[in-house]
Amino acid sequence: MPETTSQNIRGDRVWNREFTCVFLTSMFLNSAFWTIVPMVSSYCLELGADLKTASFVVSLMSLAAMFIRPIAGMFCDQINRKKLILFTAVFYFAIYVLSLPGGIIADRMQNYKGTIAAGLIVMAVG
Repeated sequence: MPETTSQNIRGDRVWNREFTCVFLTSMFLNSAFWTIVPMVSSYCLELGADLKTASFVVSLMSLAAMFIRPIAGMFCDQINRKKLILFTAVFYFAIYVLSLPGGIIADRMQNYKGTIAAGLIVMAVG
């Protein structure tokens, strides 16, 4: 049985700087996404949707993510990945920073105690 190590066949370490950056970015982005999911269902219920509709909306978020990833992967193979990653990082950061004032207002108006603002900050960091 082969011995397991933290190095691949070429002898390079798996947990190098690039992998760690990708890992942390993915962790922050996914943490933020799963922080927002329960809020979306609660928000749907507050708007007057029934439980089935709120569940359907949350399911659509996950399904959309599942179907867009292969398309995004093919797109990444066709263009410069570094430019695409830089563009999407700046794009996501701008979206979450620009929505932060709305999140702060919603937290105060609905007494969410900073939950929305915290989720948006985590997403902006990711």
